[in-house]
Amino acid sequence: MLAIPEETIRVMLADELIQTGYRLLEAENSTQILSLAEQFPPDLIILAFQQDKEDGLSVYHSIKNLPEFKGIPIGMLASKEDNFIEGLALDAGVDFFILDPIDIPQFKQIVKEALSVKIREKIPPNRLLILPDEYVVNQGPQNSALTRREFELVNFMSHHPGKIFRRAELLAQVWKNEPVTGRTIDVHINRLREKIGSHHFKTVKGVGYGFLPKNPD
Repeated sequence: MLAIPEETIRVMLADELIQTGYRLLEAENSTQILSLAEQFPPDLIILAFQQDKEDGLSVYHSIKNLPEFKGIPIGMLASKEDNFIEGLALDAGVDFFILDPIDIPQFKQIVKEALSVKIREKIPPNRLLILPDEYVVNQGPQNSALTRREFELVNFMSHHPGKIFRRAELLAQVWKNEPVTGRTIDVHINRLREKIGSHHFKTVKGVGYGFLPKNPD
């Protein structure tokens, strides 16, 4: 949700986020923040310090403990003239602070990281989260950094949970036309077992390997 009364800034940021693939809610004033959140609970709120009736910090204090906003990251956007508010905002619990004029690539990265944290917090403890942009597999609080090939292998297999793949199939899908052998698959599967848990990989002798996303109960 973009809770930014200034239309020019709100529309610019909305366009940038929509192009990146996000779905957005736009609140033109502090009253709309509550009404929209009740209908469509957001995953993230970017709140302008300059609001229609009260400052953004007051709005933040009024909504942060409401049930519909529990666990939702809230960031604040302010002009350079209002940069004095940054320390107060962060001390109050605001998750991130952005100054205008806005560095768009940095803005997108901040949004991505804030949403990534929220997604991780929602993962059940017996589930894996695969993060393609980071080449990381997340298991609750624990991250497992993988090499490019390790990640491509587990990412491909994870799209077909439980399916047993022959080594030749995995080589064709992940290594394409590179001159490697089935032994390469064995080495990579063994490394993945060490990094994210042997229980995630099923071996069928004489056939190949399968991926099991769920941890044992």
